[in-house]
Amino acid sequence: MNSQKKNGQNMLQWLIPTVILVIVILFTLTSYRGDILTNEKSTMINEYSIKAREVADYYSSEVYMISQVARILSTRLSYKHDYFCDENVNILTSAVTQLNIEAGYVLRNDGKVMNDSGVESPDISAATNGDLTKDTAGLDDYIISADGGCVHYVSASFAEGNLILKYSPKKISELEAYLNTSFKTSTYLLISSDGLILDSAGQEAKIFKEGSSLFDFLKGASFNGVTKEDEFYRNLEQKNKGKSLVTGKDGNSKYLIFQPIGDYYKTFVMIIVDEDQISDTSSKNIGSTNTMFWKIVILILIFVGILMIISIINATNYRKANRELREQAETDLLTDLYNKVATETKIKEYLGNEGKNKKAIMFVLDIDNFKKINDTMGHAFGDEVLSTLGRQLKSEFRINDIIGRTGGDEFIILLKDLKDDAALKREANRVETFFRNFKVGEYTKYSATASIGAVEIPSDGTDFEVLYKEADKALYQAKKRGKNQMVFYKDTKDMKIEPEKPVLKVVEEAKKPEPVAAPASAPAPAPAPAPAPVVKPAPAPAPAVKPAPAPASAPAPAVKPAPTPAVKPVVKPTPTPAAAAKPAPASAVKPAVKAQTPASEPEKKVVKKVVKKVVVKKVAKPAEDKPETSSKEKSAQAKPAVKKSVETKPAADKSTETASGEKFSFFS
Repeated sequence: MNSQKKNGQNMLQWLIPTVILVIVILFTLTSYRGDILTNEKSTMINEYSIKAREVADYYSSEVYMISQVARILSTRLSYKHDYFCDENVNILTSAVTQLNIEAGYVLRNDGKVMNDSGVESPDISAATNGDLTKDTAGLDDYIISADGGCVHYVSASFAEGNLILKYSPKKISELEAYLNTSFKTSTYLLISSDGLILDSAGQEAKIFKEGSSLFDFLKGASFNGVTKEDEFYRNLEQKNKGKSLVTGKDGNSKYLIFQPIGDYYKTFVMIIVDEDQISDTSSKNIGSTNTMFWKIVILILIFVGILMIISIINATNYRKANRELREQAETDLLTDLYNKVATETKIKEYLGNEGKNKKAIMFVLDIDNFKKINDTMGHAFGDEVLSTLGRQLKSEFRINDIIGRTGGDEFIILLKDLKDDAALKREANRVETFFRNFKVGEYTKYSATASIGAVEIPSDGTDFEVLYKEADKALYQAKKRGKNQMVFYKDTKDMKIEPEKPVLKVVEEAKKPEPVAAPASAPAPAPAPAPAPVVKPAPAPAPAVKPAPAPASAPAPAVKPAPTPAVKPVVKPTPTPAAAAKPAPASAVKPAVKAQTPASEPEKKVVKKVVKKVVVKKVAKPAEDKPETSSKEKSAQAKPAVKKSVETKPAADKSTETASGEKFSFFS
């Protein structure tokens, strides 16, 4: 885990700076492109503002020219005492014809009016068909005439009255020299300061009809950008130029760019253009910059993509290698199951997380007589038993179950997420059936059995250590009952396990010598009788003597042992070398003889002579020129001498039966 974390940190050490660098580059390029686009938008808005200024200048120059003509004519009219004379009528007629205007009027101070045709009217309102009021409101401004057209009344005063010239300004749609291509993608308006639309042309001319109010279209709209709503209306009132970004009810945003006509007229030329149109046009205008921008972005994305692919490949290879190492560390190489540490860890993780409040069953099992299998059939076959068992267990149960080898022949099986007690019982029977049918061997099939301890989860516990101890107790009971069976812990809760005797104590008790039997008791059984050494019989007849009954392993009756270690009786074979090295004491032999049928005095003498001869004969052959040895070494030397004597001089002489039916032989 630490290695994985360290490798991840190493990857981040160069990956994070690279990503940050890429992000900074992209941010810089995006900001640069945004700045260019913003500048281009500003440039286009300024261009539209210039267009509006050009159109406003045209109207201003037109008004200025007519105003100058009116001033000149008013001077000539003032020379006459009768302002309504025929000469003044001719002057008005000539001005209307040459200027190509609508009409001319002479307004005297008394309110009477005469037009260029010489027709007199009581007031200006009557003369202009209601275009102007009696108080001359609307004079020197653009208005909508009674017939629906836009007209402009220009006045020039003299001593006794005013000269008024009426003309219709040129239609905006006729100003091709000023509009160029922008006329098709925008809308031009000629408006008064109170929002009255005097003329319209362009893309949305049908919407903004003459005589309608612009302010009606702006109701409910929101003003964005620098110029707010109140400032917009203030600019119109004060005859200032300006631009505003307005979002209508339909959600479309439009720029309103306006310029006043002259310095004295409350009339404006306004251009309305969609924001999207400006953005698209600006993007087209910076096409080369956009192309370069996207090329750089694509190259950066390709670089980042390659970097990410390399990182993903490295991370995948790392995870794969790490997973393989982890699996190797968690896997038992012989059985391909989880090892002890991995088994315990995964069971603890299951019990502590997803396995909470869920039924499960855990088995701890040992292969019966596995040591005997190794000793009798070889360790290779024992390994085959383990590997075959692991392979079959892995294929028998689900992939999400936990199966592991935790010892030499010990396995743990945890079956997860069982629905009910019936499922627990069914899975337990399944495990038992598995081991009844389990066989090992390619040619000769060997049936290996197992003793199994089972615990139920959560009824028997939810802690792994507790569950393992309980399953181990059940396993012990299974072995105690004869192996090859399954025992549940719940069936052993009331049982007490007897502690086993330590092996060292058993060995020490086995080493203790058995106690020597009392003279009156019967002798302990001994191994098969060994042939006695060949001894010449005494001259007295043997049948007259009836010796006491003794086991074949008991030494021949002797009076006393020889003073040297070499004269120990070699006739008595004993179970252990230590017992064979020590001769039986005379007191132990004499009561045995006395316990038999009473013998006569001559018979006793004959026995003593025979024993004496045997002792003397043995003493007569001491080891020559040999250093003295200890009693244990002498005992070890005495035993092969007996065997040699038995092999070279077999017993084949006279023998007599004792009272119990056993034979007692004397050898000459």
